[in-house]
Amino acid sequence: MKLILNYFIGEEKVLAQDFVFEYLESGTYDVPVFGSILGIEAFNMDTTKRTAETTTYDSNGVEEHIPAGVGYKLTLDCLYEETDAGVQDAGQAYIQTLADAVGTAGIGVFSMTSPGGLQKKFKGSVSVTQSGGKDAAAFKVTIMLTGAPEVV
Repeated sequence: MKLILNYFIGEEKVLAQDFVFEYLESGTYDVPVFGSILGIEAFNMDTTKRTAETTTYDSNGVEEHIPAGVGYKLTLDCLYEETDAGVQDAGQAYIQTLADAVGTAGIGVFSMTSPGGLQKKFKGSVSVTQSGGKDAAAFKVTIMLTGAPEVV
């Protein structure tokens, strides 16, 4: 499995709005059929590190460590989407269902594709924050990846 975290197309910079985020609409992880998640305004893909302390008396008071684990978190800042009949966007409904689930039922399959076609597929659990005020209602999604994203 090859892991790529930076998105560049040649020497071109790309627009964030041209990334596509999808959820597993049907099929399986190995043979997925993805559907689009609507309402996305911004996204962040973050890494986290777990470190193992390696400081000794020989370190002269300077802390030392080695990376012992890595994790990934994708945050999607969305606007809440629903029809006039009150039917929530299918992608957002899938995410909300996962957010309400426990155990393996709370693990979903997602895809992130760059404007140049570089696609990452991954599994993760989600949490959702819905909020509102004077602006459009917000639907903020945090996906905690389980395992590394896979370049498809």
